[in-house]
Order: sequence, then structure tokens, then C-alpha cells
Amino acid sequence: MRSAKRSWVRQTASAISSGLGRGYRFTVTTLRWVVLLGWVAGAIALTVLVPYRPDTTGSNFGDLLPADSQVFKVEQRILKEFRVPLLSGTTVVVHQAGGMNLLTRADSLLWALATTQDTLQAGSPPKADTIAAAIPVPTGRSDVTVTYLYVAPGTGLHDEVQLADRYAAHFKNQPDVGSYVTGFVPAQIAQLGYLDARLRLFEFASVLVIVALVALAFRSLLAPVVVVGVAVVGYLVYFPLLSSLAAAFGFTVPGQLEPVLVALLLGVVTDYCVLFFSAFRDELRGGLDRKEAAHAALRVNAPIITVAGITVAGGTIALFAAPFHVFRGLGPALALTVLVGLAVCLTLAPAVMTILGWRLFTVLPVRGSQARNGFLRAAPRRKHRLLALLTHRSAALLVAVAVGGGLALARELVGDGRHV
Repeated sequence: MRSAKRSWVRQTASAISSGLGRGYRFTVTTLRWVVLLGWVAGAIALTVLVPYRPDTTGSNFGDLLPADSQVFKVEQRILKEFRVPLLSGTTVVVHQAGGMNLLTRADSLLWALATTQDTLQAGSPPKADTIAAAIPVPTGRSDVTVTYLYVAPGTGLHDEVQLADRYAAHFKNQPDVGSYVTGFVPAQIAQLGYLDARLRLFEFASVLVIVALVALAFRSLLAPVVVVGVAVVGYLVYFPLLSSLAAAFGFTVPGQLEPVLVALLLGVVTDYCVLFFSAFRDELRGGLDRKEAAHAALRVNAPIITVAGITVAGGTIALFAAPFHVFRGLGPALALTVLVGLAVCLTLAPAVMTILGWRLFTVLPVRGSQARNGFLRAAPRRKHRLLALLTHRSAALLVAVAVGGGLALARELVGDGRHV
């Protein structure tokens, strides 16, 4: 009885799985134009209606500590007993070459005391976007004064740096006196600006590498264009969704991580598209038409890609349970990256693949039976020769020795303190 029940359950599960597979393949191949237009319309709508708002405030160093850390407990005690935080994130340094004269040194001290006195005389907690206190710190040098700045609660990091710049501008009335804003908060803001200024260059270089590799792999000009197009659609969908999920679940993704997310999305899309395209090309060369070839390629590779993508997404989402704020934001962001890449590769890529057919794998996708027959007659002999050469025992041993020697050399150079 139990055996019969288990058999019935297996048969039912197999029938449901087969039905879902047939429905999926029918949707992305027969309804390919609907899938293509749906993704394009959805990407445009999300971009317009849900614009991406990156977290440009930066993350605090305290984000790398758990909530029950002793550091936080000590800081709370200091705030309770002394009313000022232990550590200042922003510092103003005043320098005068050859030694600071008495008037400049007095001005530095009095300007700090006046700023702090304004807060104390207000009789109420300082408002956001204001300097709560300026504390001079002895340095033991005759040419430098250092002042720690403390801003009111609720002040963003960008605003904190702007307040420090205005504070430091007070000392720029003398040509031989220089004032500078430093500390880990200005460093974070500068880092964000550096990354933002070079993010487009990074993305452009990544796209060029992908185009070159895919074009060489398939000896086609259209295949890399399709891969980049699928990645662009995923990019336009991903970041608005990330903003919505971050607002709904209360996590933040620091702007420093955006290049990592873009690289992961490009890598996922390229990897899965190459698997589909390779199987699709083999089926076309076997004599199947484009729809049958797409069905055969999806039947074999779609389950593998689905399991791989869900496994990676499940592993990264586990970071949401991490005790560190930065990791909690990174986990959902990475998981969403993989899921969006998986979605566009399972639906949009097969739809475009079916629309183009054999033209996806020709140098110039022109009409005409001669080009198609030339593609069908082309056999991957060079690839087979190269594969056989690389998998021969002698060649494999040579490659293993070369890789091992390279790793040993790299380790030795790193151990000596040199850069590889």
C-alpha cells in the first residue's frame, strides 16, 4: 500500500514537472515576441516609476560590529556621562609653515570654544545639520592645531563634511595659513565620489571584455550584442527592485558595493546565456529548426541553470541573518542580483534566441540560404582538436606544472612583501 502510494506521488510529481516544463518552453519560444516586449516594457516602467536611489551617505565603521559589541556599550556609557562621543569622524587641521604665531593659535582655540558655547547656550538639543561641539586637541607641535568636530544627531555624512569645510574656511583669511578637513568620514565621502566617478568606466570595460569573449567563442557579432542586451534589461529591472526591497525590509546597500553588484549581474547573465547559446547552436547544427532546437536546449539546460541560480541565491540570502549591518544589506542585494539574472536568462534569452535562430551564430546575420547552409556545414573541428590537445596526459601534466609553479612563485613574492 505504501509502495503504491509513493509510486503515485512520484508519478504525480513527474506529471506536474513535465507539464510545467512544457508550458515554460511553449511560453518562451512560441510566445517569444510577447516575452520580449513584456521585458522591455517592464524595464522601462520600473526605470520611470521606481527610480533607483543609491545610499550615498556611506556606511559607518561601526557597521562592522555586532549590536551587542562591548565597543557600543562603552560608547553609550561615554555619551551618558560626558555628553560627547568618544571618537570624532571629522577633524580640522590648521597649519602654518615655520611655526604658528600667537594670534593664529588663539584664533583656532577661540573659534572652537565659540562654536561649542553656541550649542551650550542654546538650552536645547542641537538641531540636525549643525556642529554640536568643536574640541581642540593638543599636538605638541608649534605649526599645527587639531580640532575634533562633533555634529548633531541626524546629520548625514555629506552634510558633516560640508559643515567641516565651512568651519575650516574661517582660517583661510591669511595666505600663509592652511586649513584642512580630514578623518574617516571625509575619507568615506571621497571614496564614494571616486567610485561614482569611475563606475561607468568599470561597467564599460566589463562590457567590452564580455563582448570580446562571447564574439570569439561563437565567432559571431550578434551573440555578444544579445548577451549585453539581456544584461541591460536585467540592470534596468534590478536596481529599482533593490530600492523597493530595501525600503520594505529596512536594509541599506552602501554605494561602494554597486560595482560588485553590477559585475555579478553581468557575470550571471553571461554565464547562463553562453550555456543556452552553446546548446542551441549544437541543436541547429543537428538539423533541427530554431523552435525545436530551442526546446531541446531548454529541456537540458534550463533545469540545471535554475537549480544553480536558486542555490547561489539561497546561499547569499543567508547573510541577512549576519550580526553585521553591512553584511545584512549585502545578502539580499546579492541574492536579488542572481535571481534577476536568472529570470532574464530563463525567459528573455531563449525568446531572443528563438527569434534570431541560426543568425545568432554568423559573423554577419544576413538573409539568404547560402549563409545558413554555410553555418550548418560548419563543424567545430578546431574546438575538438584544441580540446583533445588540452586533455592529453602530457599537455595536462605540463599545464598542471605551470600553474603550480606560478602559484608557488606568486606566494613567494607575496611572502617577501612584493606585489605580483
